[in-house]
Amino acid sequence: MDRCCICGKELEIMDSYQLFSTKRLYICDDCFDMKSKLISVNPMERLRAKEYMTILLEEGLVDERVQKEIWESIEKADRNLQENLYDWQQDQERETEKQKNLADYLEKRKGFTVTTGPSFDGYRVKRYIDVVSGEEIMGMGLFGDISANVTNVLGTSNATFGERLGRAKKEAQKRMIKEAIACGANAVLAMDFDMMVLTNHLVVSANGTAVEIEALE
Repeated sequence: MDRCCICGKELEIMDSYQLFSTKRLYICDDCFDMKSKLISVNPMERLRAKEYMTILLEEGLVDERVQKEIWESIEKADRNLQENLYDWQQDQERETEKQKNLADYLEKRKGFTVTTGPSFDGYRVKRYIDVVSGEEIMGMGLFGDISANVTNVLGTSNATFGERLGRAKKEAQKRMIKEAIACGANAVLAMDFDMMVLTNHLVVSANGTAVEIEALE
């Protein structure tokens, strides 16, 4: 009966296994997977594979014909491993913080209110915080230069430009709200839009006063 040349497990007829390199030796799927992870770009996978292979080598389970090759693979996996692990952990922490901030923002966004007026019915302004704004730059291009601010030959408005302008306004408003949430507001009063042409671009700006409001009793 053949055995896995890494862990020594007996391989039954129904077991799944691989040939080890060009040698007439076999390797079970678990060990084959671990051996493959010795060259993984994920340092945590490399670390786990290194520890797995090291334990098998130290316990004398690895076939002596492949021991040198496995040790060499472990040494390669170990190069810059601690540095890679540190960078990976830092990336994971940044990603976790990013997801936490996003979840926090989305939760606050649910109850956020915007008005073009000076007040909200049923609420009072508890605190005026700051003037906030959000900008979106929209490329006009040759078509926009010619037809952005005029009607077409049939006398109807330019639908394509109108759609792009609408998206730009929504994006500018989103950025304004994000800035307001960052400074502790839960609403924006007196919001309006400003537009300015710069060469072949149109700058759309959403502006308002960030406030904290509370319901009237």
